Amino acid sequence: MRRIHLTLLVAALTALLATGSPALHAQDGKPAVFAPAPEALRPAVAEAEAWGRRIYLHDRAAWLVTDALFDTRKGKALMPRLGGWVTEEVDGGVRVIFVSNDATPVRVYEQVMLNDERLEDGVFESAEPLTAEHLAQLRARETAGSQSFKPACAERYNAVSLKDGDGWRVYLMPGFSKVGVIPTGGYHRFDIDPSGRQVAAQRAFSRGCLDIEDDGGDSERGRPVMTMVTHSLDPTPTEVHVFTSFHLKLPTAVMTSVEGGKPMTWFVQR
Repeated sequence: MRRIHLTLLVAALTALLATGSPALHAQDGKPAVFAPAPEALRPAVAEAEAWGRRIYLHDRAAWLVTDALFDTRKGKALMPRLGGWVTEEVDGGVRVIFVSNDATPVRVYEQVMLNDERLEDGVFESAEPLTAEHLAQLRARETAGSQSFKPACAERYNAVSLKDGDGWRVYLMPGFSKVGVIPTGGYHRFDIDPSGRQVAAQRAFSRGCLDIEDDGGDSERGRPVMTMVTHSLDPTPTEVHVFTSFHLKLPTAVMTSVEGGKPMTWFVQR
């Protein structure tokens, strides 16, 4: 496992900013001093941005709703009955539905996280049945979680399952086990069929493990304004770079190589 400190990146990033490079999406929709992204790569960039934001919103919703549930006495009493959860996009946010571990799961708790991260009131023991799509999403998460993959960069992995056309994308992501440490390696994606039972494709987003540690800066060099990673598996940043940029709360410079081996630096902003 490699780990880098944000304060060590300040000088290198200052030099990168001075050169100008393609931007994933520039502030206020204007590329400023950055050169425009090559036209042929723009669809991949837009797709990465959209999926990265979705991953973050669904993962964040599950996190906040879990905390809200277990912050109540009634919620703690439900723990032995819980068999997982599903997420779904609703107007203005993401709904998280915790389900029972019965042979035929039922809803035991649900709550909506609005896009500004406020939580609506939670609902216990809704009588509304789970849909076929909810059950397929549960199966897709289980199918992805049963697969072997490398690199594995954490003892505990989280999963985000998202609707993708008729099927599912399930992202397995290393758990954030230490405050201030953001894993940026070891992410995996599984494309699952509509039933949630079969893996159609899978990929890793890195060849190794890497943590970025925000050590708070120091009085002489100050706070970093950006972080930087290299990426050799794609010519553009991926949805994982967008996702981790949200957690780092800093723009991320992603150094890739496009056709002909030409190096490029992309700027991912949360």
